[in-house]
Amino acid sequence: MPELRMFFIHFWANDDAGKLARYLFEALGQVKIGKGNAVIAATLLLNRTGAHRLETSVEP
Repeated sequence: MPELRMFFIHFWANDDAGKLARYLFEALGQVKIGKGNAVIAATLLLNRTGAHRLETSVEP
């Protein structure tokens, strides 16, 4: 049975919230996680920053 792991990522920048969410989405795509998890993380960032759409879409 695989171990559950949780990683905390903290970053900040002064730029467009949608652009930052896309960068986070792309970075999460480089690590071994389920694509659905990357979508959830990017969506949470978008909701928190007030941005309302993400240009990149991924099938769950």
